[in-house]
Amino acid sequence: MRTEINQQKKALILIGSISSLIILLVGGFYVYKTWTSNTDIDQTNIVKDDYYSIRNNATDYQKELYAALKEAIETSPRNDLDVSALVAQNFVADFYTWTNKFRMNDVGGIQFIIESMQVNVYQSAQVNLYQDLYYYLNNGGLSGTLEVSDISVVSKEAIDFFVFDDEGAEEIYDEVTGRYRDGDYHDAIEVVLNWSYVSTNSFDTSVYDQSATVILMMNEKNLPMVVEVTHE
Repeated sequence: MRTEINQQKKALILIGSISSLIILLVGGFYVYKTWTSNTDIDQTNIVKDDYYSIRNNATDYQKELYAALKEAIETSPRNDLDVSALVAQNFVADFYTWTNKFRMNDVGGIQFIIESMQVNVYQSAQVNLYQDLYYYLNNGGLSGTLEVSDISVVSKEAIDFFVFDDEGAEEIYDEVTGRYRDGDYHDAIEVVLNWSYVSTNSFDTSVYDQSATVILMMNEKNLPMVVEVTHE
C-alpha cells in the first residue's frame, strides 16, 4: 500500500500545476468542444459508441485495440481486469502517438480519462509531452516521430487506491504537498504496461516513456476510466 501511495508523488500526467487562469479556461474550452461536438479541433470525426470513442484517423494498431476493447465490454460476464487493461492500452496508443495529431492542443487519449480530470490532464500534457510535439510540428512535421506500435500488459490487478478528499474518513501523509490530508481508499485496478514505437532513423524514440503504471476506477456508467498514470 505504501508503494501505491508513493507512486502518486511521481505522477507525470495527472498531477500538474496550472500556469494561469487563461490556460485553464482555454484548455477547458477545447476539451469541452472536442468531446461534445464529436470532432477534434481540425474537424476529424471522433467516432463514439455507448462506451468510449476513437478518432477516425487512429492508427491501425489502436483500431485493433479499440475493437478488442468493445468485444471485452460486451462479453458476458464482463471481466473488468481485461477491460481495464484494454482501456489503459488504448489510452497509451493515442496519447503517446504524435503522427496522427494536427496541433499542440490535439491531445490524444483524453476520452479514456475519468471525466472530472480531463481538463487537468489536457493542460498537463500541453506543458509536458505535447510541448515537444509542438516543436517538431513546427520544425519538419510529425511524420516519423512517435507512433506506438506494440503494448504489452505486464500485470493487472485489483487494488485499494487512496483518493484525497477533505471529507474523507482517513488521514495519510501526502508526500506531494508535505502534509497530512484526509481521504478514503477506493476500489481500483492497476495495470502495468510496456510499449514500443514504430522504428525510425530520423527520430530518437528512446528518450520518451515506454512503460507506465495506470490506475483506473469505475465512472458513473460503471466503465473503467484512467485516474492516474505514473512512470518510474
